[in-house]
Amino acid sequence: MVGVSATPLPIDEAVVHAVHDGRLDALEGAWRFLALAGGSAGLGVVLLAGCVLAWRRGGPRWLAFLIGAYAGTQVLFWSMKLVVDRPRPPPSLQLATVGSPSYPSGHAAIATAVAAALVIAAARARRPLVRRPLLALLVALPPVVGLSRIALGVHWATDVVGGALLGLGWVLLLAALVLPDHPAGAERGGRAPSPPVTVPGRSRAP
Repeated sequence: MVGVSATPLPIDEAVVHAVHDGRLDALEGAWRFLALAGGSAGLGVVLLAGCVLAWRRGGPRWLAFLIGAYAGTQVLFWSMKLVVDRPRPPPSLQLATVGSPSYPSGHAAIATAVAAALVIAAARARRPLVRRPLLALLVALPPVVGLSRIALGVHWATDVVGGALLGLGWVLLLAALVLPDHPAGAERGGRAPSPPVTVPGRSRAP
């Protein structure tokens, strides 16, 4: 089974060789750029911007959610790498040099976690012209980053799938634990609107 076996599966061999045979040398620069932009450092900068907005508009729970999505995914995928200790694809396929175990893909895990967390946050945006393109970009990010890792020859296909599932699962769990229960309460720090206060002889909304 994936995640408990250190050896690649037959589908891993098929996919990595298919991608290797079909990849164009002219795209090597693009794959390297995606690996850099979609890694922990690049996406950490993106998440930092999201944290600033979360603190200003969403309150401490949203800030904790975004930070937890990033930090928790880092802990999980590095721990799993040490436990599984799967070898990377053969050096003849690699266009980059990496020293850590292969499973799961940290790039895929972080890209998925950051994208999923920001999708959840962006879904609250009230401007469709801003929300829709942003959501489309975030949804496309993990597959593109994952493909770049296979094209560079540094990951098996199941490394990428495992990393993506790890990042997504963690973000969904964290959202259920941290974010407000009531969507209306998410407007300000996760607190639901207070009921109207009634005073003898008059009534007013706080």
